[in-house]
Amino acid sequence: MKLFRIYAYAVIFNLSIFSLIYIFFPETRLSFLREDQFMENLTAVLFFSSFLFGIGSLARPKEKKYRMAYIAIPLVGLIGFLDELSYGERIFYFTAPEIFGVDIDAFHDVVNLIFKILTDSGSYLLYVSVFAFCTALFLIGLKYRRFFDRVQEILKAYPAYGFVLISMGFIFVAITIDLFDPSIDRHQVFSPVFLEELFEMNAAFAFLFASFTIAHKGQTTVADKRLYYRKIIWQAAGIVVVISGLFFFYQNLMVNLENKRLVLIKRLFTEAEKYVDKGKFDLALNKADEMQRIFEEFGSLYIRYLVSKSRGHIKQASEYAEEIIKVTNSKNARLKDVHVTLIVYYLKKDRKKEAEQLGMRTLILWPDDKGLQNAFKGAFGYLSPSVSSHSR
Repeated sequence: MKLFRIYAYAVIFNLSIFSLIYIFFPETRLSFLREDQFMENLTAVLFFSSFLFGIGSLARPKEKKYRMAYIAIPLVGLIGFLDELSYGERIFYFTAPEIFGVDIDAFHDVVNLIFKILTDSGSYLLYVSVFAFCTALFLIGLKYRRFFDRVQEILKAYPAYGFVLISMGFIFVAITIDLFDPSIDRHQVFSPVFLEELFEMNAAFAFLFASFTIAHKGQTTVADKRLYYRKIIWQAAGIVVVISGLFFFYQNLMVNLENKRLVLIKRLFTEAEKYVDKGKFDLALNKADEMQRIFEEFGSLYIRYLVSKSRGHIKQASEYAEEIIKVTNSKNARLKDVHVTLIVYYLKKDRKKEAEQLGMRTLILWPDDKGLQNAFKGAFGYLSPSVSSHSR
């Protein structure tokens, strides 16, 4: 049995198992979809494992040409690992550069940026670019008729790159899905984000198999089948132990870092609220800046909202309120005041339709609040249908 066949069986198995878990156990879905959760951490560990096994495997072949030909595989594995970590942005709390509204913290963000530039320039430019790319491929095919034969020759000489091509295919599909910027919704039966994360994980898995192939000096089989199976079993057991150890270490590291972040956010938020109550607005805004640096968008916006409202800057407070409502839709008691402030602002600016829509959303979040119900009825002359049906 060849490593390619083993990989194919492993891919079919993990696609089936993870899909079944995702569909029939909805409570697990966010662990497949969110940053720094199970699926992304598994992808990061597989990329890092491909780097470690790749570097170790490069010492096996005696021929220098194999080492030079395969050095790119562990290096790309390391880059893939760092890419999954956003190059440490969420660990060390630095801000990634932003270009045309796109945060560049991973390779696929560069593709998103190019796609954004093309689409913002109009569909004409996008279609022209795609046509030019396809035409270039066609011309290359005409000029180099033996191109695919040459690729086959390279893969025969260096079969580890067969896994690299498979990985590139998975990454291409994952990036294509990411271009459509699908929203994360755990209630969705089959989210495109789930497929993106699953394909990225299998891309990392392919790099791990590429590293195994290097160890056999480019051979994917051995002559003695019994020896081969015995060798595969021991290697698989060792690999499972190492990867499991790396995964649990990495998972615990991420959990500990997130717990420390949450404790820090709670402290900063409490201190900022106290500063607002005491009228020390500049100190409160400093705490808001600190929260923004550790990617706590709601806390940062809410403190800025409180400061603006306390200073009497209602327009600015309403702008922050709009941003807060975009960021979260929870039933946090603090948000009730944010909703009310924005509704009052809309009514003062004669934006009754927007006030009415937001009022309905507010009553859906707090359907048992009699004060909100009476205020809504007084402002618009009727009670929201959603609240009426809820009370019945």
